[in-house]
Amino acid sequence: MIPGIVAEANKAIKYGDYMAAVRLLEPQDEANPYVLSTLGKAFFFLGRFEESYKIYHRLFCEDIVKREEAEVPFDEFDSDGREMMVSIENLGIPQMTDRLPKAVSFLYPQSEESPKEIYEESKKLQKLMDECALKAKNDEKLAMKLILDKIDVLLNSKDQREVALGWFYHGELNFRRKDYMEAYKCYLKAATTEVHKALYYGYAGNMLMKLREQNPNLLGIASILTNRAIELDFNNAKWHYNQGLILMGLSKVFGTGGSGHQAFLKAAKKEFAFAYQACRIEQLKLRDEIETIYNDVRQLIY
Repeated sequence: MIPGIVAEANKAIKYGDYMAAVRLLEPQDEANPYVLSTLGKAFFFLGRFEESYKIYHRLFCEDIVKREEAEVPFDEFDSDGREMMVSIENLGIPQMTDRLPKAVSFLYPQSEESPKEIYEESKKLQKLMDECALKAKNDEKLAMKLILDKIDVLLNSKDQREVALGWFYHGELNFRRKDYMEAYKCYLKAATTEVHKALYYGYAGNMLMKLREQNPNLLGIASILTNRAIELDFNNAKWHYNQGLILMGLSKVFGTGGSGHQAFLKAAKKEFAFAYQACRIEQLKLRDEIETIYNDVRQLIY
């Protein structure tokens, strides 16, 4: 039974349907090395490196897998899996995973993006900035001091949601200054304070996308954060769109022209399809962007 399912999953992977492979394999024997190695590969190309690493670490580093079922020495059989595990380690995924708390989406209220691609949290910050500018009579230094004083009140609150919002505001201010690394750090602090809010993970991942020219390996961390946003708010088109862009970037990191290149492009195409389906009718600009990039990535796949 298992060999047939693994063969079917590998066929799905060949055609770029990694989620189909995951659905086939997840209910299967948790200690079967062939199931684990194939599942790890599917997660890898989806950019779900956190889950992929856990599988490969278990497969190669823990003594709980039924290795006797392998007809050949398993290390020899799954050299690709070991290479993937090393790649994930090089991306800094294990260290990042240790920093992120567990989060659940069940009945947790999420922020909704407006048709103009603005969240309520950003609108509130803009309103606060306008009020401070008016009070400071357009003295920019005084206005900024007033804004930072307001943010400090949030950061010293006993309510964790207010503390997280304070860090988000700091992130927004850094983003406006185009200090993307500092913005990322602030958004990440917001995410690790209010751990169930997709917005903060999504914004943190987006900042790392902006830094990819400086360090392409940051895309691995961006993928983890964006996947967290997707898990918490699956029907948000922007998170799927961003993940598609990250996977396109990863297709270059893992070798233009190689099998990894094509695998990540196929996964990106799926994410853009999810994004299009999730896009609300009034999100016209985002819909056009998704449609354009979807058609572009289709032409790169062979």
